[in-house]
Amino acid sequence: LLIHNNALSSVLMGSHNGIEPEKVSLLYAGNGGFGAKHDWNATVGYKDQQGNNVATIINVHMKNGSGLVIVGGEKGINNPSFYLYKEDQLTGSQRALSQEEIRNKIDFMEFLAQNNAKLDNLSEKEKEKFRTEIKDFQKDSKAYLDALG
Repeated sequence: LLIHNNALSSVLMGSHNGIEPEKVSLLYAGNGGFGAKHDWNATVGYKDQQGNNVATIINVHMKNGSGLVIVGGEKGINNPSFYLYKEDQLTGSQRALSQEEIRNKIDFMEFLAQNNAKLDNLSEKEKEKFRTEIKDFQKDSKAYLDALG
């Protein structure tokens, strides 16, 4: 698991020396949609040396564009994720995603989470189709969402 934000990384790993994070979910805390504040609830899942699941819940304060969001169910497609910034392929410069881009991505992550329970029942051909859809979304989310109507 790559954690882009060094400050966030030290917070997540501070009291868990030697235990690798299994899963990190950062969820927006605002109830009224996306606003001026950037408070996120972080749930960090670990496995201890005996293989038992250990969870830590922390609050983090992030500025838009400084880290990543990872969400997903326990089964099916694990931890679909995206960064909160975009890198220009030509110049290498970075810019924060717009609120609309973030909303679109989170909507898609919620769609994945809702459908994770069904993935175990899919055939390999159906699973491959679903993986292809995710790749298409990651390549060009606007075109993908436009195609969905």
